[in-house]
Amino acid sequence: MKKLLFITLLSLSFAAFAQQDLEVNEGKNEKIEALKVGFITEKLALTTKEAELFWPIYNKYNAEVKSIRKSQRTLAKNFKTIAKPTDLESDKFISEQLQLKQVRCS
Repeated sequence: MKKLLFITLLSLSFAAFAQQDLEVNEGKNEKIEALKVGFITEKLALTTKEAELFWPIYNKYNAEVKSIRKSQRTLAKNFKTIAKPTDLESDKFISEQLQLKQVRCS
């Protein structure tokens, strides 16, 4: 009985965390990004002029990486919905994932 109560309470706490307001998450993401920018700028010892050149390139690269990761997740999610994938479907999935990894690493 105690185990059931514990599992129920644990499940409810996870559900509460999962339903956080989007504004709170956006605020956290902005704070994390600001900390990341400060950390990288400090570690690279960027001057103001260097930072002006570096950050647009870095931001473009980071956006491309996020887009590729999103595509990989979407492919994986779609593949998981197939109950019994054929060899052709499996080969296609693996091939598409490898192409995305190659783009991300180049």
